[in-house]
Amino acid sequence: HFPGARLFVARERGAVVGYAHHTPPFPLVLAQAADPVVDALGAKLRADRYAMTSVQGPLTVVERFVSAWPELASRIERVDRQGLYRLTEVTPAPSVGRLTLASREHLELLVRWHVAFCAELQLPEGGEEQARRVVEHRVAAKLYYLLVDGDDVVASAVITRTLPTGRAVGYVYTPTTRRRHGYASDLVAKLSATILAEGYQYCCLFTQLENDTSNRIYQNVGYRWLTEFRHLYFAPD
Repeated sequence: HFPGARLFVARERGAVVGYAHHTPPFPLVLAQAADPVVDALGAKLRADRYAMTSVQGPLTVVERFVSAWPELASRIERVDRQGLYRLTEVTPAPSVGRLTLASREHLELLVRWHVAFCAELQLPEGGEEQARRVVEHRVAAKLYYLLVDGDDVVASAVITRTLPTGRAVGYVYTPTTRRRHGYASDLVAKLSATILAEGYQYCCLFTQLENDTSNRIYQNVGYRWLTEFRHLYFAPD
């Protein structure tokens, strides 16, 4: 689904001590690692003149990565601060709809919503062709969930990653005409409860730290702060 995807692994005496992955047009994603590992990855990519439009990872890791790459640091044109939250027990929100899996009948709606979501957050993967490919994959894989009020689909969310003992929730979207009715809170609470009921130990999610509403919503249903991530966007080389 992502032509050109790359995985980078750092090893020490045969053991994996760090990694990063890149699935264009998404950012290069850095995992938590010791400073020497981050330095080694940066040196390798810098020597290879590796092309990327953005990088994302834990705050200290991203800062270390770009500090040793002056040409990259000089191209930073936008900085997004993101909070990572974790939930192990749900605080239910007022019930204003029912949770359901998305199906192919919802494809056109979800493609429009994906494009709108990316435009609102200024994400690079917001083109319609890319949106359709991503949405079709997520619906087929049963990762897309909807909140339905009466006969109307009023909000959507995606399970973005499945981890050994948890799952990540993302792309929570309510169209502008449906906001301030508690739909996002109810959707995230019910989806998180569903994930825990399936036997996972936790749910996690990211949110823009400048968005007071989303940060409040997630904390109100049981998500607790873990750490800050940083997403840097680069001007063309």
